[in-house]
Amino acid sequence: MPTWRLHDIGIPEDLAEEVARVYGYFRLESKLPVTANLSVPANPLLHWEYQAKKNLADLGFTEIFNYSLVSREIFKKANLDPDPSIALTNPLTSEFEYMRRSLIPSLLMDLGNNQGKVDLPIRIFELSNIYLPADSAGLPEERSILTTATQGIDYRRSKGYLETLLASLHLPNISFIPAEESLGPWQPNQTAEVYSDKHFIGVFGAIKPGVKEAFKLNGEVYLAN
Repeated sequence: MPTWRLHDIGIPEDLAEEVARVYGYFRLESKLPVTANLSVPANPLLHWEYQAKKNLADLGFTEIFNYSLVSREIFKKANLDPDPSIALTNPLTSEFEYMRRSLIPSLLMDLGNNQGKVDLPIRIFELSNIYLPADSAGLPEERSILTTATQGIDYRRSKGYLETLLASLHLPNISFIPAEESLGPWQPNQTAEVYSDKHFIGVFGAIKPGVKEAFKLNGEVYLAN
């Protein structure tokens, strides 16, 4: 063994590797050792995420993948306050300064980037993690969120897409209750809180004209989050 490799062997696996190398890898049988096939329990969350994606694709939606890091500017354009978000200590650029706590700004940006490039109507969705302020252990809370966006589609049809999705996921007794407050990007009097029985599951509605103007969006735009 060359002197410069004196410290290469530190654990039994290193010695086995050296023996195999000297013996010749080509002399080893190209057959994997027999191991026990341990069953791994399925993750229910992944199952329902797959079902949601499949059902939305069947309804004509396109899945979008965006960066988990966003800018302060995109928060402002979506009428959201960036301060509760987690800021990076040393961001590479101002465009990737915060860990996103909502999928809405990114989807509105996607609609804006496709403005004039793709014929309406547009139906898109993203199912990904958002990042909330640190818990007691000092780690950010990761939460899987589904957000859909339609452009150039009226209220009834957009709401119908959401109702069809929720029915396909077997959520019982869906109800839409007018939101008392329309904060963030939501348009007053055109936003509803969505419940399954008494469980709050999300918000559906139109976005404010000022937010549409900030993202240079034309036509009706509805979000479900």
